[in-house]
Amino acid sequence: CCARSSTGKEPMIMKKNKFLTALLALAIALGLWFYVVTVVKPDTTNTYYNIPVVLDGERFLTERNLMIIGGQDSTVTMELYGNRIDLDKVNSGNITLIADLSKIYEPGEVELTYSHRFPGDVPSGALTVQSKSPSTVKLTVVDRDSNDIPVKLVLTGEAPDPSMYLVDEANPEFDVNSIHITGPKDVIAQIDHAAVVVDLTGKTQSFKDEYRIMLCDKAGNGVDAQYVGVSQENVNVTLNIYRYKNVRLDIKTIDGGGATRASCKIDIIPDTIKVSGNENALSKLPEIILATVDLSTLTEPTTKIFTIPLDEGFKNLSGVTEATVSISFPGLDTKELSVTNIQVLNVPEGMSYELLTQAQKITIRGPKDAVKKVSANDLTATIDLSEADAVAGTRTYNLVVTVDKTKHPSVGVIDTYVVGVTLKDGVAPASEEALE
Repeated sequence: CCARSSTGKEPMIMKKNKFLTALLALAIALGLWFYVVTVVKPDTTNTYYNIPVVLDGERFLTERNLMIIGGQDSTVTMELYGNRIDLDKVNSGNITLIADLSKIYEPGEVELTYSHRFPGDVPSGALTVQSKSPSTVKLTVVDRDSNDIPVKLVLTGEAPDPSMYLVDEANPEFDVNSIHITGPKDVIAQIDHAAVVVDLTGKTQSFKDEYRIMLCDKAGNGVDAQYVGVSQENVNVTLNIYRYKNVRLDIKTIDGGGATRASCKIDIIPDTIKVSGNENALSKLPEIILATVDLSTLTEPTTKIFTIPLDEGFKNLSGVTEATVSISFPGLDTKELSVTNIQVLNVPEGMSYELLTQAQKITIRGPKDAVKKVSANDLTATIDLSEADAVAGTRTYNLVVTVDKTKHPSVGVIDTYVVGVTLKDGVAPASEEALE
């Protein structure tokens, strides 16, 4: 029997021997296991899941105007047999399965076999495929088509007050005006445009931003475009929003020829335009004057076209650059008279004159009753030679005819008149008598 210490406990040396014995037993067991799996029974099987199938040769489908819309994400489960050391080199991520698409020539449901390839450090033929599921790849193949579609703006949300702001939705600016799309032929046929949806809520100034496109049919409904490829998914949009004011168009008139602003009928088309600009400047722009018209020069109803002027800093938002002005005299009448008492004023010293016209027909205008009462005796006709060159000869001069306003305040002479006058050197008695 073994001797014990006087305390009754095992000696330390005996505990140490037991520990070493246990370690030795474990080492022997591991050695035996390694011998069994590598020498006695080296081969075994392993199963690998969710191995993706690589579709090779897609360019052949593109050349044949075909594409895949189903089965492209197929995975396979494989059971492999071989030496455990080689099996340990393999996993679902480094097994390559390849399906050859070059064998597809027409649309439909297609089944393709696939080949396999193991990592390069696995010897050729070291592993055997015991089973694979599925054994083929099922693909859905359809006709492929492409098209260029326009980009269109679609506005949503609450627009700014239309009485103060103009959203220039007719002229949005896109960084591209069309999108190239490729996909299943029947889907491409449904797509009419690429919509850019812009929410106007809270917007009162021009802005530029990037928006994602939505593929739509002619009615503006979204199309299921899961398998459609686009040349770009986002579009930059610039949309102008203008602070504007409706500004009246008008003309200034100079009374004359028996016509006043009150007695005329003036029509202006358009009569207003939308003008944008600084808010303070807009408040100081009550109207736009197209032109100044001397009514005495208009002998009959007249229509004229004027360019709409705008000072720098303002912008015409109406899209029209000209206005048509029609002036008529519905409450006025005209009458023709012959004036004979023509007076020549400021004859150059040492010269005489001779009128080539002794009587000049002129036209007066005014209210009908007032015009009836005017006679030739109520007219004064003068020619002023003060600005004439003091050279003998014949030329024409303006004949100024006026109506006696003390008798006929509402009647005036319309149109302009000229009379031929011959200046001669020397003072003739006849000329002196005419001046008197």
